[in-house]
Amino acid sequence: MRFGKTLAKMQKLYKIGPFLGLLFLSVACQPKVNIAFDGYLEPYIGDTIPYSLASHEEPSNKVLIFLPPSLDTVSFEETDLYKKIYRNGYDILCIYKAPAKGVLFYPRKNLDFKGQHVQNANNLIQHLKNSKKIHPKANFSVMGLGMGSYMVPLISATQNADTSIFINGSPFSTFLTYERICDGDIPLTEARADYIKQKFDIDSLSTFRVKVDAVKTDHPEMFTLGKYTNMFWLSYHANFFIEEYQNLTGKAVWVFYDDYPLNNVSDLSYLKVLESTRRNATVDYINLAGSGYFKGEEWESLEESLLKFFPSN
Repeated sequence: MRFGKTLAKMQKLYKIGPFLGLLFLSVACQPKVNIAFDGYLEPYIGDTIPYSLASHEEPSNKVLIFLPPSLDTVSFEETDLYKKIYRNGYDILCIYKAPAKGVLFYPRKNLDFKGQHVQNANNLIQHLKNSKKIHPKANFSVMGLGMGSYMVPLISATQNADTSIFINGSPFSTFLTYERICDGDIPLTEARADYIKQKFDIDSLSTFRVKVDAVKTDHPEMFTLGKYTNMFWLSYHANFFIEEYQNLTGKAVWVFYDDYPLNNVSDLSYLKVLESTRRNATVDYINLAGSGYFKGEEWESLEESLLKFFPSN
């Protein structure tokens, strides 16, 4: 009896053996992601701009630029989406901010505002083009997450990007969303209260309102709201994003998570009106389930939605 069971198992393994062999070969033949973490010493600011670059043996003519959020930490390089985009033939550049620590705390905080972030990104990209680390005439896609999405239109315009992707973004600034919560224009849900507590260690709406109001009146270099200067908040607030977006050409992709605390339904309605003012352009709106904090399954759903914008041909 035992011999019969063993024989049956062996016959079953024999039948699926070729399939397992093909599966092993397909995985083994996938190109390994060649990724380097480095920094560019920007002469104008006298400081280093950290970045990661996944590149092929010959610089690809397709490049994705990824702009991470300021208020959260993500590890895009560790996701399957990243690896699959790379295996579809894209080089991938992720641009970061140098941490403000020690003797560099105040110098870096004084340069922590939107205009400088955009300039740093474009200067880094030009440096990598000049040094032939990325293809100087590549077709670019730009993806921004959270605060990074507010930089997308200007960088896409400079690099003449084909596709611009906005994740957890809005036509209105993050600071304006805070003001609307304080004014009651956006309901203070439990999720939004948790967000305010997590980001700013504030657990009352009245205290949050005082802090938000003071951002506009306190000195620009003060840290009135959280670990970012007032200049940081206001640079993304008075950012002319709407005008920048109107001038954006090519494909735009907006990704909204249903339970993301700063997501507001009326913003999407306004965005659709704003979209109608763009010329020679197309747009996709993608709504996904989840909180938008990019834990596990949320990267998987993002992969399913976005991979089609990074074709292998």
